[in-house]
Amino acid sequence: MHLFKLSVALAFAATATAHEPTIEQREAMIKARPFLDHCQAHFKEEEYTQQTAKRNLENIGRAKVVYGLEDVEWNDVSMVEMFGESGICHLTPEEDIGPLYVGKQHIRSDLRDGQQGVPLHLEIQVVNIKTCEPIENAYIDFWAANATGIYSAVLDFPGNGNPADRDLINKHHGRGVQPTDVDGIAHFLVNVPGHYVGRATHMHIGVHHNVKEVNNGTAIKGGHVSHIGQLYMDQMLLQAIESVYPYNTNLSPWTMNSDDAHFLHAATGGDPVLRYALLGSNVANGMYA
Repeated sequence: MHLFKLSVALAFAATATAHEPTIEQREAMIKARPFLDHCQAHFKEEEYTQQTAKRNLENIGRAKVVYGLEDVEWNDVSMVEMFGESGICHLTPEEDIGPLYVGKQHIRSDLRDGQQGVPLHLEIQVVNIKTCEPIENAYIDFWAANATGIYSAVLDFPGNGNPADRDLINKHHGRGVQPTDVDGIAHFLVNVPGHYVGRATHMHIGVHHNVKEVNNGTAIKGGHVSHIGQLYMDQMLLQAIESVYPYNTNLSPWTMNSDDAHFLHAATGGDPVLRYALLGSNVANGMYA
């Protein structure tokens, strides 16, 4: 089993399932929590928190350079508090893979495909739950809607874009796979997804192990999946994003986190909301999480 870390958000990786966890799976999760406590102690160690804070601050600086944004003085907040151990949350329960997953996606980090939206630089770390050490060469499968709540590569799903747009099947925005590095980290650049009917704003994550790269290193094959989960964002942050184009063109009813059954399920194991830092003076400049 493995532990999943998103900035300072942690998720427990159990056996993947496309359904609600069984009673046996829930009992296994409960029994495994002492291991989570063990790793929490590791993540509180000064050396670990300092390294995490330093790495994230450097990544934010690089992202600011890309967008031509001025650096921000962090006089009112500790880097360790923002990007080290503080605010750790568990995404323990397994989630549904959902009806909008499409396999065999390309190995790539920038999933925007020229689409407009608020850029999100997302760092994901996979850690061995027994040793609390990072896992290299795990493959993170990411999929999410675009800024107006439309998933690529799927046709005829109710509410998913214009039914007449048959070219949607050939698009791949918001989908991709990345391997973890020696620190167990994979990086993605995506647009913050928009909402669609019946769901709070969310992103999907799957963790693959022991896969083979195929098609000249552009895709993966085989292996097994250790975790399927969903990531959420702060409700007040989403409120600000909804005022930005093209999010403000989305007329679909907006479901709050507190009204989403999947969010509430994820929250039973902890806090499933990503921690983040804005790259500029407003949300339109993007963020790092």
